[in-house]
Amino acid sequence: FALVEFKEKGPASVVKKTEKFMVDDRVITFTEAKTMVDTSAFAEQSVHFNQPAFDPTSMRVVLAYQQQLNPKIAKARIAALQIAGQEVPQELLDAASEKPK
Repeated sequence: FALVEFKEKGPASVVKKTEKFMVDDRVITFTEAKTMVDTSAFAEQSVHFNQPAFDPTSMRVVLAYQQQLNPKIAKARIAALQIAGQEVPQELLDAASEKPK
């Protein structure tokens, strides 16, 4: 008995469908487990977005309706500016200190 966990779904699907393989004159049989070893990695790979907001215009619209994210976004921008060694504008500091609505 051996436990094999595939990094990607593609090879795992091929092995699951083929089931038996000849290796060094021996038949190796693969079966699908009922449980997963790393469920969090599988969940992260299985996330699908119905309406991605990747372009700047639609992202501004999304953020306009999600006001509670503004302080978090401001903090992320401050951290990015500090890492880049750039000056942080006062309005960004003010936005980061706001309480979520």
